[in-house]
Amino acid sequence: MNYCEKCGHKNENPDQQFCVNCGQPFESNDTSSKGDMDDRLLSTKQVKQEKTPMTKKHKRIIIFSSAITIVLVVFFLIGNYITSHERLADNFVEALEEKDPDKVAKLLSFSKGKEEIDSADTKGFLKYLEENPEIAEDIGQSVLEQSKILDSKNEIRSMEEYTDRVFYGNGNDMVLLAKGERFLFFDTYELIVEPVYVNLSTNVEDAALFAGDEEVANSDSSDYSKKVGPFLPGTYTFSAEVDTDMVALTTESQATVLNQVEDVGLYFDVSYISFEVPFESELKSRVLLDDKEIDFNIYGGEEFGPVLLDGSMNIAVEVDFPWGTMRTADQPLESNYVPVVFEINEDLQEQMKLTLQSYTDLYMESLIDNDIAALNGFSENLQYQYESDFSIHNYLDTYTYYRQIAGMHVDKENVDVYLDDDTFYLNLLIEEEYKYGSYYKDEGMDEGSESDTSIYNYELIYKDNSWNVYDKYSQYYSELTSPVDLEVSTDLITIGEGSQEVSTSASADELNESEMEDYMDSYFQTMVSSINERDFSISEAVLDPAGSYYSEHKDYLVYLEEKGITEELLDVELVEFEQVDEGYNVTTKEEYNIYYDDGTGKNKLFESEFLVTPVDDGIKVNTLVSTTELESKDL
Repeated sequence: MNYCEKCGHKNENPDQQFCVNCGQPFESNDTSSKGDMDDRLLSTKQVKQEKTPMTKKHKRIIIFSSAITIVLVVFFLIGNYITSHERLADNFVEALEEKDPDKVAKLLSFSKGKEEIDSADTKGFLKYLEENPEIAEDIGQSVLEQSKILDSKNEIRSMEEYTDRVFYGNGNDMVLLAKGERFLFFDTYELIVEPVYVNLSTNVEDAALFAGDEEVANSDSSDYSKKVGPFLPGTYTFSAEVDTDMVALTTESQATVLNQVEDVGLYFDVSYISFEVPFESELKSRVLLDDKEIDFNIYGGEEFGPVLLDGSMNIAVEVDFPWGTMRTADQPLESNYVPVVFEINEDLQEQMKLTLQSYTDLYMESLIDNDIAALNGFSENLQYQYESDFSIHNYLDTYTYYRQIAGMHVDKENVDVYLDDDTFYLNLLIEEEYKYGSYYKDEGMDEGSESDTSIYNYELIYKDNSWNVYDKYSQYYSELTSPVDLEVSTDLITIGEGSQEVSTSASADELNESEMEDYMDSYFQTMVSSINERDFSISEAVLDPAGSYYSEHKDYLVYLEEKGITEELLDVELVEFEQVDEGYNVTTKEEYNIYYDDGTGKNKLFESEFLVTPVDDGIKVNTLVSTTELESKDL
């Protein structure tokens, strides 16, 4: 047994002349002829040349295998190219140059979450790059450089590193080229962008908030804020729309959003208003905004809005009262506070006419009859005025008095309604046209006497389903802005004609302390009435025409008129009196509240000395000897 010298194969057959493995001839000691060997070699070659040809199936297998190999090679080459970061980077740069939102959207991905980026998302991104072309060029170069880094296996390893480079670097790394998930045996890559968010805020409830054309939120308060996103870094237009019963408005804001969270305010130039009401109530009310009726409780304490305060909107209020509906005048909105001042409508005007006509008729009848008791249910102030008015009956032996209400006008736009202890009161500004005066019985009345006018605040009270006069006081320096004729008047009356009335004054030699005290009290009431009415004729009933105080009081009334001073008598005390040759020296203390035209007031206490002289029908003040201020304090 031997081995092949060429391939080392073991030869099992000693008679074998060549290696069955490689065909190498074996050396042999057999001296058979060389011709026999040549014959065998030739026979072997013939055998090889006469092998069986391949079948069709064999050929198909070989062809299919070759095709598969070629396909796999081509697939690998194509897949490797399609998934390559070089191609992705080139496509992105090309998309930026073309400003193609669809291409850019397909190439970019957010770093967080699974939100897909569509073409609408890229518009703000491309707008920002269009406005900043140098940044667009930097971003494209950065992506290409990142592709080279990936070739050198030095890619960025973490999103933290990426975020730092984007938000704290030079802005070139806004887009990160990074490895994605492996596809089969290919590496894939993606372009990653860190998302940004926006805090949208507004000052109006029920406002629709938009990012571009997409509604992203709806406000539920007047102090609303919501975080919306994600967005690609870029320049976006945000807007808000509100359409309520009160206003229909739109506002927008363009913002460049590069930081992780940006604040964008969508504020309307609107306000919320409060109604200045004099009392709280459960009365049903409505607001009329540009004549559009809106149910709203003005007594509820809530703010009304949103509205514009530029004067372009008009507002009014309606309230349903027990006597009917009252409405304020239309007024332009220019302040956050709206005073509620009602107007007199035709229905209330008729009620006022009946109430005031009834009141003036009763007053005149009671004055003629000297029946002050018939005037009841009024305020203390009005009762005090009646006492002063009715004091004329003390001087009917000498004088005849005349009175007439010639007309009344009410300011329809200056009406104040208030509620006190479940009772409604109504304050009206009324101008009275009247005739008022006196004359000596032997002279007769001046037929040419003219009417005069004064403005009063009438306070009416609503009781038993009707209005009644409760109080009345002078309103100096006031004017009616919108007068309406109430058609209220009385006939001219005279009191004391024919001396049918009997004077209640005592004669000079019969006066005692009680009578003097009553007289001085009547005197001060009459003088205060003359002062507040600015009517000298009232004082004529208590002043001696022969005395110095008669002319002094005329001058004093002019002074008070110029200063706008009024008085309220609080108390009179008789300190002492003594009879002298001319009549009586009388000393009193009197307390007043004195009011000035600037709205201030003082409480004052005086001590005064008078000379009271006898006249034909009793006594009158002749001289104010002295007056001393004892105390004074602010009201």
